[in-house]
Amino acid sequence: MWNKNDLLAIALKNKNNELIGYISCDSPKDGLRPTTEDMQILSVLGKIISMILVHGEHFKEIKKLSETDYLTGLYNSSKLNKDLQMYEREKKLISVAFIDLDNFKKINDRYGHLKGDLLLKDFSDILKNSIRSNDKAYRYGEMSS
Repeated sequence: MWNKNDLLAIALKNKNNELIGYISCDSPKDGLRPTTEDMQILSVLGKIISMILVHGEHFKEIKKLSETDYLTGLYNSSKLNKDLQMYEREKKLISVAFIDLDNFKKINDRYGHLKGDLLLKDFSDILKNSIRSNDKAYRYGEMSS
């Protein structure tokens, strides 16, 4: 019989076999302790849930990479377009400001693309640190600085 002090927890582990969580099971309806077969089923369930959680984290990482400019860490133009469509659908009022770095091509031509990339990165860092936490900054335009 199941004792009220009994505890059944299903371990959730990542691919390195590290504990990432657990599921606590309540006392069974029939009042009996789980059978060996029940435990095997619960073990498989734990592995499936673990895989879902781990793959969910990978999906979030991939999604973030697909929406972010690799160089600056700003959102990319694809994310801008998706966000603008969402704001339009939801009839949200927004403010938009575009900043153009005049003659940026001359910097790349004179000092090289590595210097130009550093300038873009530094400018983006200043921009990210200057906006409110609920604001977004995007890199829009030519990606071949």
